[in-house]
Amino acid sequence: MPVVEIDKCKVRLGKRGTGEASQPTFLLDRLEVDRAEAVALTGPSGCGKTTLLNLVAALLKPDSGRIEVAGVRVDELAAAEGDRFRRENLGFVYQTFNLLAPFTALQNVLIGMRFGRGVPPHLRTSRAVELMERVGLSHRLSHRPDQLSVGEQQRVAIARALGSKPPILLADEPTANLDPVASRAVTELLLSLWREISCTLLIVTHDPIIASMLPRSFDCSDLLRQE
Repeated sequence: MPVVEIDKCKVRLGKRGTGEASQPTFLLDRLEVDRAEAVALTGPSGCGKTTLLNLVAALLKPDSGRIEVAGVRVDELAAAEGDRFRRENLGFVYQTFNLLAPFTALQNVLIGMRFGRGVPPHLRTSRAVELMERVGLSHRLSHRPDQLSVGEQQRVAIARALGSKPPILLADEPTANLDPVASRAVTELLLSLWREISCTLLIVTHDPIIASMLPRSFDCSDLLRQE
């Protein structure tokens, strides 16, 4: 059964009323992602990969079409409903990590868990420590982001994203700021955790080596058109 189902989705991305002859438009006829599947969203920079991820996350609404994620019509959600949907269903790993500089690695994971409902408050510290151990950073719990390497920061970001046990994990170019060795290590970590947790995983990447590590790829190269 699909956990992500998109039908005839259209999003006008250009600024309305500019008088330009044509505007970029995102067009996706059909996409299904099954529960616990891992998919690489591939294609060159600017082809619509992040737009697709934002549609799945209910951060962007289509002008037309149907988007169902985890049994919810996310294209119909109001702003507050979208916030609640993300808290209950999604984990995010960003290209720029988005860690909070004044706080330790462990505190960053714990802060991320406040926004989800997957773990009761009295179990959050043990869950955060367990995740930090799982990503190989049990010796870095009290270090702040500026005391960590780039690869270590991304591992903290992964632990934070999985803190509330989300059924769906979205990763937007998670290896873009890493060297090839660290990129492979982070991708292998994500896939290992995906297998253990059985969440649905969508990874945006323009790196064919990273894409080849996932069981399935979806080519986003033709999603943007000029209209």
